[in-house]
Amino acid sequence: MICPACQRALVELTVAGITLDVCHGGCGGIWFDAKELERLTQSEEDGDGVALNIPVDPTIKVEESLPRKCPRCDGETTMKQVNVGGDDDGVAIDVCRSCGGTWLDHGELEWIQAQ
Repeated sequence: MICPACQRALVELTVAGITLDVCHGGCGGIWFDAKELERLTQSEEDGDGVALNIPVDPTIKVEESLPRKCPRCDGETTMKQVNVGGDDDGVAIDVCRSCGGTWLDHGELEWIQAQ
């Protein structure tokens, strides 16, 4: 799969028994197939969250407000942005209307875990 933010190849990473697709050495984003984000956050309810430590290339600049294409479907389906945590102090995550997958930009998983 290709990263919807910086167009690098995504790399599989298994965390808490869930195989995620991450932009390793690129923008640091994470792709969650349908229900994987919920499974990951539920599996860590009694813990402090999962630290993925995905290496990021600081020279890659990502425009977070641009619409993203779903890497799972066909690379042409535009994902919708969903505000999590409120308009003023929350984050906008990208969700595919077709397959139900979720794209988190670098730092958004940590923000969600801190809530």
